[in-house]
Amino acid sequence: MTTTYVSVEAGKHGGAPSDKPWTPPQEPKPSPDGSRPQFVPQS
Repeated sequence: MTTTYVSVEAGKHGGAPSDKPWTPPQEPKPSPDGSRPQFVPQS
């Protein structure tokens, strides 16, 4: 039951996977700004 719930949420809602794709867009932005070292340890 747990495996099915996670699979459906990851495909439909994307609880964990949704947070992943949202991090890359913010990483490349601060990268050129010189905030890359700050985002690397946080990630």
